[in-house]
Amino acid sequence: MSAQLYALGRWCFQHAKLVLAAWLLVILAMGGAALTFRGSFADVFKIPGFFLPGCSTKLRMTFRRCCSQAAAIFVAPEGGRVDDFRDVIEDTVTELESIDFVNSAASPWNERITGMVSDDGRAAIVAILIDTKGAPTTEQLATLTTVAERMSQRLPQGATLDMGGQAFNIELPSLERHGGRRVWVWRWWC
Repeated sequence: MSAQLYALGRWCFQHAKLVLAAWLLVILAMGGAALTFRGSFADVFKIPGFFLPGCSTKLRMTFRRCCSQAAAIFVAPEGGRVDDFRDVIEDTVTELESIDFVNSAASPWNERITGMVSDDGRAAIVAILIDTKGAPTTEQLATLTTVAERMSQRLPQGATLDMGGQAFNIELPSLERHGGRRVWVWRWWC
């Protein structure tokens, strides 16, 4: 095999102008074919036999956007149960659903959802889906916590209501004053 490669290399060296012309001809032919048969760029994704709006709805239901989920966590006092103040929890769900940027608030006793009330009955979670463009603003989060503070006043002694979830755990990256210089020096050095 090495003898054949040596012979090929030697022939190409001896006929350099012919080899260069052949490569140039191949490149021009490929460029001409690309220009002749090119199509327009398309960023459309199609699955044959599947209606696209249905696809996007199902994908949105399966893969929710980051920072769009929040939760109201109710904890009953020692020896109590969340069933004792179910009316307060249901009123919280109703009030949360009346907020314009809240897509839905699911009651812990929703027949389609399981596991939202703890096994011992002392804790319950109200799942909240927030419909925002990107991360929720501090004003929107303040609206949710205001509802929680108002409803926590109606809870029995020792019961608690806390807000949490992905919507409240937003840490956006920031570039400190000296960080920009470090990036510039690094780019200049490299």
